[in-house]
Amino acid sequence: MESEIKRKISKNFLAAIILFFFSIYPVFSEDSTETVYYNEIRTEISQARKSLAFSRKMKYLGVFMMLSGCAVILSHRTPYNDYIGGSLILAGFSFQFWTSLAYEKEADEKLALLEKKKIVVRKKTEKKIPSVPLSAKLISEKFEGLKNIKGATVKSGIEIDRVVILAESRSLGLETKKKTLSEKGEKILHKIAEIIKDYRDEKVKVVGHTQDYGDEKLNLEISKSNAEAVKDYYVKRENISPENIEAIGKGSAEPLFFGDNQNGKNNRVETIFSAPAQELETKSVAKLNDLKELEGVGVIQRPQAFETRIIASEKAVYFERGSDAIEEKSYPLLERIADVLEIVPEFNITIKGYPDEISGDVEKEKWISQRRAESVLKYFTQVKGFSADRFTVLSFEGTEDEDATKEVSNRSVVINLRWILK
Repeated sequence: MESEIKRKISKNFLAAIILFFFSIYPVFSEDSTETVYYNEIRTEISQARKSLAFSRKMKYLGVFMMLSGCAVILSHRTPYNDYIGGSLILAGFSFQFWTSLAYEKEADEKLALLEKKKIVVRKKTEKKIPSVPLSAKLISEKFEGLKNIKGATVKSGIEIDRVVILAESRSLGLETKKKTLSEKGEKILHKIAEIIKDYRDEKVKVVGHTQDYGDEKLNLEISKSNAEAVKDYYVKRENISPENIEAIGKGSAEPLFFGDNQNGKNNRVETIFSAPAQELETKSVAKLNDLKELEGVGVIQRPQAFETRIIASEKAVYFERGSDAIEEKSYPLLERIADVLEIVPEFNITIKGYPDEISGDVEKEKWISQRRAESVLKYFTQVKGFSADRFTVLSFEGTEDEDATKEVSNRSVVINLRWILK
């Protein structure tokens, strides 16, 4: 009798274990792949996931009921243990079956529908994937062939840094209702202008910012007015070309400080320009360090681009004396540059022309250098079909351009190809 009871217990226990593993297997084998969320279907996906979460809870409840049933059967405390335990196991199995057919099936069907919607949304919002950008090293290697052209000097891998000089509006004397610079503000801007003048070929952007005064229109007006005041100083007092400076206001859209303790620090004017990192280290490092010591002034310097500089003498890009017409002997160099531009669309190109010599007639020198740079631009846009948006044309700045003045007799044009880092 005793052996029969043991045999019955063993069978029931084995059946309970098998039933337990079969019941929890689906719970642990479910797909856990995360759903990709899109704004258009976020609510529906959330509801479907809630349904799945509910079905999982029901499954765990079913597992608990079946385990409880097994425990009741194995205890043998009353003659009704087998019936009670069996009922619990049957109820737990019913929960498993019911949640699989009802909630889980419905949720799966809904998620499948959302997957189709997700594909539709993706097609609507998907942008064209850009080509993989070439490395700076590989780009530099592509210019090695240009060195074989007589009269062309190629300098590759020049790091270009973006410099942002921040000056608090109160340090410049530009309070909310005040439109003129203070004496202290003029001294700060003079120090900044001395740095800008070292890089006359670079475009300068003056950007005004404010704290939030509660009226976005007022914020924009104040920030724009402050930026214009700084630009006027650079142009009228420091003789920087207005064509090289852009003044804009951004209101309170780009705060540097958050919370109630801003103390007016978001009211600022930024002077932004780019320059070769090596030249910044040699020409301007002392000036930048002096600025950092001033109250209410900060300097941010970060890598922005890599540049390849092609210095073409009259042997590489040939012009008759006093002429701006490109001779055919100039085409080999320009054609090779065009070949590189076709495969590297990330380049922004600056073309600077030079006169035959320094004669003392600044206007004439500026005119002929500008015309020569424009002739090279026409070759790239009209002959080769490149967009003019990628090009900037510069003229010779006379004796103020010290570096170019030393070698003007050996230069026809200088072409800078700048690859902006992503």
